[in-house]
Amino acid sequence: MLVAFMGNDGSGKTTVINLLRDKFKLCGRDIEYVPGFSHLFMDGLKAMFHRIFKIDMVRLQVDYEKPVAIKKNILFYFWPYFVFMDSVALFVKYRFFVKNIVLFDRYFYDYIISFRNLGTNTWLEEFLFFLIPKPKYSYIFDVDPSIAYERKKETHKGDLSYYQQQRLRYVWLAKRKGIKLINTDNNKPEIIVNEIYSQIMGNGKI
Repeated sequence: MLVAFMGNDGSGKTTVINLLRDKFKLCGRDIEYVPGFSHLFMDGLKAMFHRIFKIDMVRLQVDYEKPVAIKKNILFYFWPYFVFMDSVALFVKYRFFVKNIVLFDRYFYDYIISFRNLGTNTWLEEFLFFLIPKPKYSYIFDVDPSIAYERKKETHKGDLSYYQQQRLRYVWLAKRKGIKLINTDNNKPEIIVNEIYSQIMGNGKI
């Protein structure tokens, strides 16, 4: 069973997931936790590029966050497709070969939001990532941008406008894929956890 949590930085995803994981474990359920933007074979691919083509992958990832206009390496434009293939493989692994409850701290659709933020998205990339099936239990946490900024300002470099733009993108994603929006401005994590747990176990009303 796949359960996906998406949303802006500072929206409370990881906090809720950790509490939910503990709740399931107390009930004797096996849980598999998948951190945000995990990869299956990308690390090996990076090593190959570094070994064969002498590409500094650390530098490449740093440069990836720069404006498109100054990106010179052709890998920038192929990178999202490598990520897509890796994402499909990861989906197949957890959907068909892992019998536990799988909690995704970000899902594959979050890549679309990231590519939009970086200005590297294309209609083809978005089309491909949307081909990956949506889990039955999918949630997008929605939080006021100013609250998200205050929660993350010590550890993230984004300014308030970043959180504002990202929120609009996640609202768009929720409408585009029919994913439930959960407001986390003032809701206590424990209340959200109990409601999600109840829904997954068959009697919730989220």
